[in-house]
Amino acid sequence: MSMDAWKKYVYKDQIMRDVFYGFINATRPNIICDVGSYNGDEAIRFKRLSPKSRVYAFEANRQNVEECIHTRADLAEITVENVAVSDVDGEVIFNALESDTPNDWRRASGSIHVRSEHDYCASFPVPVRSVRLDSYFEEDLGKSCTFILWIDVEGAVDRVFNGAKRVLSQTLLIRAEVENFQYWQNQKVAKEIISKAEQSGFALIADSYTPELNEQFDVLLINRNWIELIASSHAVAGSLNEAQNCIGEHEIGVFQSQSMAERCVLQSTLTARRAVIDAELHTVKLERDSLAAEARRWYEAVIAITAAHDPFMQAAKHNVWRKLTRRLVSRRRKISSESLAARAVNAGNWELAIRYYRDALDREPYKPNLWVQCGRALQEAGKFSEAEFAYRRVLEIDSKNIQARFSLEKMLRQRRVESFSADDEDLHRQ
Repeated sequence: MSMDAWKKYVYKDQIMRDVFYGFINATRPNIICDVGSYNGDEAIRFKRLSPKSRVYAFEANRQNVEECIHTRADLAEITVENVAVSDVDGEVIFNALESDTPNDWRRASGSIHVRSEHDYCASFPVPVRSVRLDSYFEEDLGKSCTFILWIDVEGAVDRVFNGAKRVLSQTLLIRAEVENFQYWQNQKVAKEIISKAEQSGFALIADSYTPELNEQFDVLLINRNWIELIASSHAVAGSLNEAQNCIGEHEIGVFQSQSMAERCVLQSTLTARRAVIDAELHTVKLERDSLAAEARRWYEAVIAITAAHDPFMQAAKHNVWRKLTRRLVSRRRKISSESLAARAVNAGNWELAIRYYRDALDREPYKPNLWVQCGRALQEAGKFSEAEFAYRRVLEIDSKNIQARFSLEKMLRQRRVESFSADDEDLHRQ
């Protein structure tokens, strides 16, 4: 993976997010669906962008719902459904990938399909309730409600589409995760998903495909009739409600008979929201820049293996007299990974420090102090699950290590963990 490829992917993804979030803010659809919600982050963002929209978070993995969604206090205004969205009303088998921690990527990668043998990951079947979007939103479809869909269902996008033919006809915009490679048995690949969407009246306007990275990416699809959908649904209805508060019944009849007036009201409404959109886009761009900067720091930490790449190795160059002395004695001491890690820590470059601590641990895996320092660097870099692993590894080596015990308990308290696991209870008893 090259830095240019990663930057290209981040750039594409953030542009797509800018468009998607801005479109929500501008159009204010009646209903926004986060299909394959995982931890509810996107659903929360959607609700913040369009407070009057009804937001639904669909997640098939019960473990994710119980541990990542129901534990949150900021989902009160969002409807959470522990169901699989597909082309079946009833029950399906959800294949949950085995994972070790809540932050493991496999926790967000279960599917109603079975994992392909070409990219095998251990999984276990779980029966789960399944719904079609057409049946779930049957009452709303009769009211000309508009939809926006965010779909991340690991190879089952076609199943979602098959069960949402009427919903798709009233959907303004879709962002869906697709694959060029069959990670799941019997899944439809990207070109088949795009073709199916085009047959339903959508046009592909963007994708984040970066072949140098992997074959999984996102596509952005817009309904070719999205303006007509808005004009005939909630935007016009909202304009009529505003008119009703200002003028009498006679004037309302005149207002309803003038389609041009309706378009003018819609245009003024969208114009008024433009300032809000600009502010939100500015925030999103700041988040994008922060993500890109973090990605660059981690990447540079990984490739920093020579003096040419590593600023701390450059800083470690000795002065001329010390060099001359070393030449005379024909000895040159190599700087240890632990020393380089300490220099990175002093400079506040936690990502590079982690890289050197890992090098040091490869040579001395049973040295508690290295694990403690690595845990601290991980914690400062925001990698809390990995930091917890490092601290616990210290206690496996030395159960009486006070520094590791204190750091672990302090970190857990700061993260407001309400109750310790069984391992944490053992930690207190020791």
